[in-house]
Amino acid sequence: MIMAGSAGCPLGRLVAKALVAKALAAMLILLPAVIAASAAADDKAPSISVEFNDMDLRAAIRLLANELGQEVVMDESVSGRLTLNIDSVEPLRALEGILLSRDLDMRFQGGFLHVAPAAVFVARDGEAQRLQEATAALSTAYLQINYADVEVILALVTGEADAAGSLLSDRGSASMDARTNTLIMRDTEARLDDVRALLRQLDVPVRQVLIETRIVSASTEIGRQLGTRWGAFSGNPQQTDGGREQRAGTGAAPGNGLTVLADHRQSSTVAASVLRRRLLLELELSALENSGQAELIARPRVTTQDNVPASIRSGVRIPYQAQAGGTAGGSITEFVDAVLSLDVTPLITPDGRIIMQLGIRQDSVASGSGDVPAINTNTVTTQVLVDNGDTLVLGGIFRDEQTREEVRTPILGDVPGLGWLFRRTQQAARRTELLIFITPQIVSP
Repeated sequence: MIMAGSAGCPLGRLVAKALVAKALAAMLILLPAVIAASAAADDKAPSISVEFNDMDLRAAIRLLANELGQEVVMDESVSGRLTLNIDSVEPLRALEGILLSRDLDMRFQGGFLHVAPAAVFVARDGEAQRLQEATAALSTAYLQINYADVEVILALVTGEADAAGSLLSDRGSASMDARTNTLIMRDTEARLDDVRALLRQLDVPVRQVLIETRIVSASTEIGRQLGTRWGAFSGNPQQTDGGREQRAGTGAAPGNGLTVLADHRQSSTVAASVLRRRLLLELELSALENSGQAELIARPRVTTQDNVPASIRSGVRIPYQAQAGGTAGGSITEFVDAVLSLDVTPLITPDGRIIMQLGIRQDSVASGSGDVPAINTNTVTTQVLVDNGDTLVLGGIFRDEQTREEVRTPILGDVPGLGWLFRRTQQAARRTELLIFITPQIVSP
């Protein structure tokens, strides 16, 4: 009889070889898992608990470095005493916390753990970068500026507009071609990449705001009627002041308007409201103009970029005679402006609303001002927040007009010597209110 387990027979040797092969295959399959588990165990350093009681800082750092199995090299400026209780913390985390509290830093280099003040490493890194840039090849780049002002970009690159300093290396240079709005640079590739990254952030389309203004002259009674009829479709604008929001008002009477500098003859208050139905505005103004109850004086429109001021002016230039200089005497004609001006700076908020910084100025000629016209000026400045497409209505700007008209009887009024009997002069005073409608609307760049 042949025994299968006998090593001396051929069948036994075959069985033994098969068993050995299976064992080796199993070991090969399990080997990666064993190695990974061993590496994970090695990566997770054991926690330590230690109490430093007025211990020398250098000795404490050396103790933690020994726990990490590292030889430590410390800068001579590292000094002081340390009092700290560490409970179940990994040595590396404990060392990092101690160094951070003392404005120190560490680097693993050349098989040693180097510890020094953070400023020392920053200086070394800067010096190493300068040495690298001193030998690096220079390249020339022509960077097309599509939306931004090339002069502003050049100032940022050269450090003229930024206290942080220049983006150029010691060997770098930058200039511009204003005609083609191109930035011309010569520097290392690393510095050129920094400028390209800056352009990706700054050279982008800026949103624009269309500001449509209607200046309407109406009687004071019509102004009150409009305020009553539009009240159901309007609301008070939000006035922003130093980052805070509040309803527009005088303070004494919230919601009534913004008091401006009034002249000595009349009070002048600018009242603000927001009209949210644009079609209603168009129909109402058209009807009033057709009936002669209101007059559309001007309808200027201006488009400006986000956070860029825009100005709208409407008025007259008043001539007067002034004495000419020199010995020859004589007079010259000079002019003084009497205008209604509106300065607007729109700012688009992240939620698509519009903050408008408004400056309004109303000039009027003072009565009895002599040879040189005297100008009364009323001004108001405010900041309001409105929705995109809403109309801000400003009222309370009054104008006094004096009319003088001669009425005569036909033919008889022209008879020499007797015509005055058939002529008479009529004088009338009329007070009108200027209504200013401001509609900001965001448009695509």
